[in-house]
Amino acid sequence: MIQPYKREMIITRNYINDIDKGRVITMAQRQLTKVSNIQDILMKHGSDIIASEGMQTEKNLVHHRTTNVYMHSVGVAYLSVLLAQKFRLDINERELVRGALLHDYFLYDWHDPDPSHRLHGFSHAKTALRNASKDFELSEVEKDIIVKHMFPLNVKAPKYRESKIVCVADKLCAICEMMSYKYMKQAKE
Repeated sequence: MIQPYKREMIITRNYINDIDKGRVITMAQRQLTKVSNIQDILMKHGSDIIASEGMQTEKNLVHHRTTNVYMHSVGVAYLSVLLAQKFRLDINERELVRGALLHDYFLYDWHDPDPSHRLHGFSHAKTALRNASKDFELSEVEKDIIVKHMFPLNVKAPKYRESKIVCVADKLCAICEMMSYKYMKQAKE
């Protein structure tokens, strides 16, 4: 099961049980049902990726100070599906989920003082694509998602609707993760 949302899954299942018993559905219950729906979508299309050795390695790699690469990748996939649903976009759900889960599949700690990590922002998308191509069979859309998610830092713009969604979701997640760090730091002072 996807770790960051385990608590919501339990709550959602309780609400779904209430719905099955004919109780009134509140707005909060509808939102929690959406959470469960998105988690089901992530597992339907990405369970092999989530269970892979590379994704498990990501759990040990710090990303934007308050999270690890695994949590960030799952968060980006979750938000990508949510955005596609919210705006009723015609997308390939499978390619969206798989590309989002693999967008940061670079598999190294970019905080290490290794000279090869100095240009991480510019190079990690290509490294992620190389690693993902070794471990999984990728479609053209999934490749585009992975290699172009750093636009505009990487100059080539995303070609597909799914790539554009992941690019936006990645930026939003990164901002939230960095802001979370800022507020946690201020609270300690």
